[in-house]
Amino acid sequence: MRNLLLLIVSVFALTACGSDDEPKGKKLDPFARIYVHIKENPVGRSADNPERLSPREMLEQAKFFQLFPPRAERPGTRTIGDNEKDFEKLAFIWWGDDVVRADTIVTYWRDARDLIICKPMGDTIGYIPQHIRNEAFERILEAEKRKDYDLIYKIFHEAFTGIPCTAEEYKELKAKGLN
Repeated sequence: MRNLLLLIVSVFALTACGSDDEPKGKKLDPFARIYVHIKENPVGRSADNPERLSPREMLEQAKFFQLFPPRAERPGTRTIGDNEKDFEKLAFIWWGDDVVRADTIVTYWRDARDLIICKPMGDTIGYIPQHIRNEAFERILEAEKRKDYDLIYKIFHEAFTGIPCTAEEYKELKAKGLN
């Protein structure tokens, strides 16, 4: 009995080893971690805009992502739990099943628009630039066709970046087509 227990513990330990940050296997992994890093707004906080948050402040205050799926009039939301915030990496953690279903990228992510980061009452505190999302998804979909799953995760990790901004700044960016 003791040997059986030791064998079970050994097998569990071997299967549990490895980095949580890396995809497992040769398919999309619904349990993989996908990081949305936060970078400083290039303009930074200024006297004329003291409401803009630092990356750390944005991570602390963020409660959900909001995005518009294709052809939708109302945004979808995804709650951000405290366990989905990495303060060492200054990043949000998405799980593979946020973007993967049946070993393919979820349809609404392919054409989502206006990815914003909000506080509890819905105030915009940051965004993921649409042009970056679009460029990343062109590369992701090409990699998906080739079944290059490692590249898909690499693109997600490198391309998806949140930038702090105020609601007014986001409205201005959107009006100029720069969101």
